[in-house]
Amino acid sequence: MKQKIETKKNSNQPRVSIVFVNWNGKKHTFDLLDSLKEINYRNYDIIVVDNGSSDGTQKEFRRKYSKMATLIENKKNWDWQKELTLE
Repeated sequence: MKQKIETKKNSNQPRVSIVFVNWNGKKHTFDLLDSLKEINYRNYDIIVVDNGSSDGTQKEFRRKYSKMATLIENKKNWDWQKELTLE
C-alpha cells in the first residue's frame, strides 16, 4: 500500500507547480488529483484551472480538494488551442 505524503516546503527540492486545465472532466481531474497524493516529491503546488465547467466540478473540488490544490475558476471555456494558433 502506498503511503500518502503531505505537501511540505523542503529547501533541498526546488518548488514545482503542477498546473492543468479542466472543462467538464470532473472524473479525470479528480482521478489526477487523487494520484498526485501519492507522489514522493514534497515541494509542490497544484493549480487547477477550470474553464467554466457545468458538471459540478467547482463545488465538489471545494469540498474535497481545497486543502491540497488551488482552483482558478474561469467563467467560460477559453479555447486555449485556438488562442495559441499562430497564423
